Amino acid sequence: MPPKIKNFLWRVCRGCFPTRARLNSKGIACPLNCVHCNNNYEDSIHVLIECPKAVQVWQNANLWDTVDRVIRQDYNISALIFTLLQNLSSGKCELMATIMWSLWKCRNMKLWQQHNETNSQVFQHATHLLEEWRAVQTIRSSSTNQPIHTQVRHRRYEEDNWKPASGRYKCNIDASFSTSLNRVRLGICLRDDDGAFVLARTEWFAPLCDVDV
Repeated sequence: MPPKIKNFLWRVCRGCFPTRARLNSKGIACPLNCVHCNNNYEDSIHVLIECPKAVQVWQNANLWDTVDRVIRQDYNISALIFTLLQNLSSGKCELMATIMWSLWKCRNMKLWQQHNETNSQVFQHATHLLEEWRAVQTIRSSSTNQPIHTQVRHRRYEEDNWKPASGRYKCNIDASFSTSLNRVRLGICLRDDDGAFVLARTEWFAPLCDVDV
């Protein structure tokens, strides 16, 4: 699966996943209620598994019975993820991880952009991300021994595949950390659904912070 989703799962399992409960435990003043249902304590288990919106997405993926059975055995997000990874097929493991990623993206879009995706849209985004990733990996593996002009066509396909869905923007971000200057430098580039440049920004701030932050 895409490296960003592997990193996402790692953050969840390591307890550095910025839910409202986690931020509050670190002294950051914020509401504790769930962004979606507004009734429950927003920790990792809730936002990724138990929130009514999450449950419906898992049902759309035909994975809720398995997830529900596992969560009854161990109410711990890390243990739950590892148990699912051990018991699901490879394809369903990939789908499980991308659904969790899509649920978190949906939560952030509602919180920061007041955009509420439907349950089917959350599931579709997860499956589309997985399909695009698999297509790119297939192209890369098949182009190793092909002529240069064929590899160029494949690279162009990958570039097109990088573009966001119609009507959306993609924001790429990178940062560097200078211990000598005690500063973080940040670069941001925003592109539209044609891959065309929209906006860019660079800035720095101090003091140093963790990479996850």
